[in-house]
Amino acid sequence: MSYDLVINGGTLVLPNGLVEADLGIESGRIAALGEGLRGTQTVDTKNLLVLPGLVDPHVHPIHAETYRSVSEAAIHGGITTTLHHLYTPPDRDPVRFFEQAIPEAEADSYTDFAFHVRLNDLARTQPAIAELTGRGSPTFKLFLAYGGRGIMVTDDEILLAMQAAVGCGGTLLFHAENGPLTELLEVQARDRGSDSLLDYYASRPAEVEIEAVARLLSMVKLTRCPTYFVHLTCRESVRLVAAAKLEGLPVYAETCPHYLLLSAVEAAGLGGRAKMAPPLREDADRQGLWYALAAGFIDAIGSDHSAFVPAEKEGLDSIFEVGFGVPGIATMFPLLFDRGVRQAKVTLARLVDAMATRPAQILGLSGRKGCLAVGYDADFFLFDPEKPFVIDDASERGNAYYSLYAGRRGKGSIESVYCRGVPALLAGELQADAAKGRFVRREIATGSGGASTGGSRVP
Repeated sequence: MSYDLVINGGTLVLPNGLVEADLGIESGRIAALGEGLRGTQTVDTKNLLVLPGLVDPHVHPIHAETYRSVSEAAIHGGITTTLHHLYTPPDRDPVRFFEQAIPEAEADSYTDFAFHVRLNDLARTQPAIAELTGRGSPTFKLFLAYGGRGIMVTDDEILLAMQAAVGCGGTLLFHAENGPLTELLEVQARDRGSDSLLDYYASRPAEVEIEAVARLLSMVKLTRCPTYFVHLTCRESVRLVAAAKLEGLPVYAETCPHYLLLSAVEAAGLGGRAKMAPPLREDADRQGLWYALAAGFIDAIGSDHSAFVPAEKEGLDSIFEVGFGVPGIATMFPLLFDRGVRQAKVTLARLVDAMATRPAQILGLSGRKGCLAVGYDADFFLFDPEKPFVIDDASERGNAYYSLYAGRRGKGSIESVYCRGVPALLAGELQADAAKGRFVRREIATGSGGASTGGSRVP
């Protein structure tokens, strides 16, 4: 049999090992894995790794970014599926806002995509959970912080949301910080005139995250609601989630590249450029996150990419006026490969599991995304593990104007990226005729809440 496209001679990164084999593509899907496959078109990948397209579970197409710009940055980072946090305005109908967002994103996106719909005012919006789950969008974002912005949910609202999600098969995502405490600590810091980046970090200490995680876990025990903790930053938060996993609760942990790659002290000189919430932590927390990632207690790595224009990050009167968020989507895989796999902190298969397979399983994309397997979409990228890289302020692509990692050097380069069998990036260059991204209708997730061990035997 001859296939539309054959990826020949590379090393495939599969869930249970690295295999030297060909990849046969037919009609945008993976049709065969084997030796000696023949195709109408053949791509020689000798000395390259062939990895599944990454699934980024935490993307913000807001501030300086658009669906086009952020998906361009994602493609440069080997990411072929983006899950956008859709920030429904507090006074808008979530279902209608979601419906309007789909054609807007499809017109501009290079990646396939889905949405986590933000909810608040649960007394009014609770019915949207069942409605949107039925429309193929079963994940919802809730904030325990930012009361001043009108988006913080209260404990009774959380319980309402959990009850609704359990009833229809939805999954809730939580920004877990104790909002009233962060607001009080910020006011006190301002009153003292404390205005450095480290002062900002101190106003959102690990304890406000730990308390929020513990409180949410108590409600998960009451409801058995599938619960996904976004951007966890510290050892104790992950320990609490790991203990809940061992009890069989349906809970999932995500961290971000910046929490694995930077400590608070290392970032102090970056000023507002390194302001994000939750903030960076101590080096011991960073090391703890690596251990938890290697052990499978951290399920997923999301970029939490959020780019700003300089006026929102530079030259403001106070660090507390600076925009929340950092870029990172285009550089995270090479950096984590170099700092993690090459330094034996995590296996390649576990890293790929956390950046592709596991988020796809948890968030309703299993069977389509996140794995090199027959029947899956032909989303993959070619990676040269020995090619050197140097990060500069242009490396994050999209509309980001800086990188937190400018000046870092390492090895590992994304050479080409394919989305549904169509090249989106070749030799590092975005292709003008890249396939348009599509909205991916998702199923109710079936991933268990236990620790992931995907591919732990692979070096």
